[in-house]
Amino acid sequence: MENSDLLRDLFRVFDKKFGKLGNQELFCCKLTISQCRTILEIGIANELSLIDLAELLSVDKSTMSRNINKLVDLGLVDRIIDSTNRRYVKIKLSSQGIEVFNRINLIFE
Repeated sequence: MENSDLLRDLFRVFDKKFGKLGNQELFCCKLTISQCRTILEIGIANELSLIDLAELLSVDKSTMSRNINKLVDLGLVDRIIDSTNRRYVKIKLSSQGIEVFNRINLIFE
């Protein structure tokens, strides 16, 4: 199992068992655990639709959209709107988001 796969599984277990901590900051990045999980999943996939990301993280679309809005405001995520279907949104890490993704991965090496 690769480090990124292991990290993803650990975050899922952690999030399920300690969901109440979701609004607390993770010490490495000053982000919530939910935001770190979101960055991790986007980084692993490289690019995801908002709908696929919400399903992957087991949250509803409106919650995912609010989470992504915060990450966009922080400059960590880029939102790409499909030119043929404006309702279809792709999510990708910005260069700053990739740096945070790499920092999260370093913690678990």
